[in-house]
Formats: sequence, C-alpha cells, structure tokens
Amino acid sequence: MKNAKYLKQQKQEERKTQDFKDNLRKKFTDQCKKYFGVPYHQKYWSEGEEYHNAPLYLDCCGLIRQVVYDLREDFGFSLGRWNQAYQFDVCPQEIEYKDMKPGDLVFISATYYNQRVKTQPIFKKFLNKNKKLKPFAHNMVHVEVFTGGETGEQTIGARYQKGVIQYHDSYKFISKNYYDMKYHFRSLDTWLDGICKSQCAQHEWRDDRDLWIPDKYSVFASPELQESEAIEEKQIENDFQIKKIYIGSGNNSQIIENFFKDKNTENKNRQYQLMDKQKTFNPFFYFKWVQTKSEVDFLSFNEGQQIINHIANVTIFTTKVGLLNLLRDYQSIQQETIDFFPETYQLDLLSDEILFLNKKLEKEQKQIWILKPHNNNMGKGIQIIEDIYIFKQNFIQQKNINQDPILLILLLMKLMKLLIIKKVSKIQK
Repeated sequence: MKNAKYLKQQKQEERKTQDFKDNLRKKFTDQCKKYFGVPYHQKYWSEGEEYHNAPLYLDCCGLIRQVVYDLREDFGFSLGRWNQAYQFDVCPQEIEYKDMKPGDLVFISATYYNQRVKTQPIFKKFLNKNKKLKPFAHNMVHVEVFTGGETGEQTIGARYQKGVIQYHDSYKFISKNYYDMKYHFRSLDTWLDGICKSQCAQHEWRDDRDLWIPDKYSVFASPELQESEAIEEKQIENDFQIKKIYIGSGNNSQIIENFFKDKNTENKNRQYQLMDKQKTFNPFFYFKWVQTKSEVDFLSFNEGQQIINHIANVTIFTTKVGLLNLLRDYQSIQQETIDFFPETYQLDLLSDEILFLNKKLEKEQKQIWILKPHNNNMGKGIQIIEDIYIFKQNFIQQKNINQDPILLILLLMKLMKLLIIKKVSKIQK
C-alpha cells in the first residue's frame, strides 16, 4: 500500500511534464485502434450473423471507458459506469475545432426522433410509443475520438448499431436516429493531468468507488493522531543523527545482521544501532534490509540520507507484464521494432484478448506457446500449449460460461451428475 502511494505520487510529478502528456495522448489513440473490428452491441446481431456471440461488444462511450481503464495506471483513474453525458461533464475543457489534437474528444448533442424513457423491459409494453419522454443529460447522444488523419476531420468510434469500431473520415454525419446535431470539442488535457471530476453544477455524478479518509488537517481527524505526528516531527533531527539499522526476516538477513554486529565490535562506540523487528514502518533509519517492497514506505524515504535494498518501481522490468508494457511503450515512442522479445498477449487485457483470438495461424505451422500466470513465480502455474486452436476454443467456451449464468448452472449440474454417478457406482461395487 505504501509503495503504491509512493508510485502514485511519483506519477503525479511525472504527469506535469509535457513529454508525459504527449506520450499518453498517443498511447490513448493507439489503444483505441486495438479495438478496431469490435461490434457495437449484442442485441443488434441475430443468431447466424457475423458478430452474434462475439467475445466483446463496445458502444461509443464503452470504447472510451474501456481504453481509459486499460491505461488507468497512466491516467491515475478509471471512468465511472455512466454514458457519454457523464464523460462530457468530466472532460470539461472546451476548445475550438482548429485547436483539436489527436486524442481529443468530439461529443454530439441531438434530439432523438423517437425518444424513450429508460425503464425496465417488463414495463415497456405499457408505454405510449408516441409519448415524448426524458432524453439524456445535455441531450448528449454520441462521442468519438479525434485523430485528424488525411481528411483533417478523421475520428475513431463506434457509430453504427450494425457496425464495428473503425476510422471515420469525418466527425460529421447524418443519423437516422436523431436530428439537430451539435458538435462539442473537448480537450483531453484535463484527463492527462490526472483529473476526472464533474465540473457541471447540474450533474455531480457521485461515484461510489471514491473512498475518503480524513487526514490530520480534517475536522474529523483524531486529536491523538495530530499530537503523535507533532512529536515525531520534532524528533526527526535527533533520530537521523543515530545510524539505526532495521533488518527484517528472510532474504539472508542473518548475513547482513552479522555484518553490522562485526562493525560494532570493531568500533566500541557502537556506530550502528539495530532496531526492533516490530518497527517495520518506522521512518527513522539509516539502513533497511527487508524481504519485499511492501515493507518499505517510499513516501517517507529520504534520498541521500537513507539506504534500502529495494527499488520502488522495479516491477516495470522485473515482471513479465511490466516488461511487456515497457517494451510496447518503447516501440510506440521510438518507432522501432523489437525482435528479441517473443510474441506475447496479456489475456486479462481486453484489447490483447481480441488480438489473440483474431490472430490467424497456418494449421500446418507447428508452434509451442507458454501460458504463464502473471501473479506466480518460481515456475508455478506455467503450462505448455502445443495446440493453440484447442486452447482458443476452450478459452472462448470458458469466457461464455463466465458471462452467461445459465451456462454456468448447466456446467455445475453436469459436474454434480458425474459426481452422483461415480458415488452410486462405488456403492454398487
């Protein structure tokens, strides 16, 4: 947790640079392109049609929400569950068309020809079809990502109900579903600054994901907490003058402990003081040796005054997923192809999942794939896959079971039936 807070703070500092914003803007548009070919919504595709039971569906606001979620560690937030009206309110910086950059958003407000109220399907048959009903907030009906392109008006978006996510030559179009269309151009800069908050006085869009914890400056803060923090602050100078050594358990800690004990034996003035192992997060140490990064409070670390045996953001190249993302960013920024890293897909990332499932391989081409859980080490959970076609079929089947509760129930019933048969056969024997 402390390491996560530190990395978040570092990301906020990094976010202030123009290079970071430019790279994230490009990363945002590149991530949108990874969803090309994803259909609009399942209800518009009948059985037997091309995109019936597709692995993923995304409408116009769903694309924006998914891409920001994919890049949530870069943006510093993920978008709420609401539609394009919400995204319009949390992306408040209005700009003129001539100032648009790739990655900025084009919102469209309009009036539906046949507006319908949002209600439960069971009550729809009782509604008067000719009755004018409440529209979306701000009459916001659509959103797309501006790219400019050769036409200067090109966008990426999910525009048609029977269509897919794709390039559109222009953000301007005629709709069969709504009229009186107005275009609103919004800069992505607010999101690039790590800010996702509604600036609309009419719509607060309260998000139940937000957690609030009172700090020492809050009226709800504990007086004891304020007093103890004040005492600690007064003791900082004295504590740093003593070279305190904290050595945790594991990671060959006995070798390190013996080293400092030998140093104290050589120096009768006891140059180093070994700290109690219970004081894991005591910030007043000279040297700290622990097993994991979670035992280090990087927020209180004083560079140049303290020594620790961990690097805060080392996982960007010491984990498989971290290294994969690092190399992808490098390729995107440097426009270079990396051929020493094997073809890799991160299957818990929807864009990678789509690319993997759509990849076509020659059946006679013999390939061996490795499936590795990203949260295991020492080779645990690694599987060798010799037939990628069977793996894909099983993967899609598992996805359908996870998404469809009826299939899950049928699978459980089948398993129970097998267990009962085995149980009965044992009794008969």
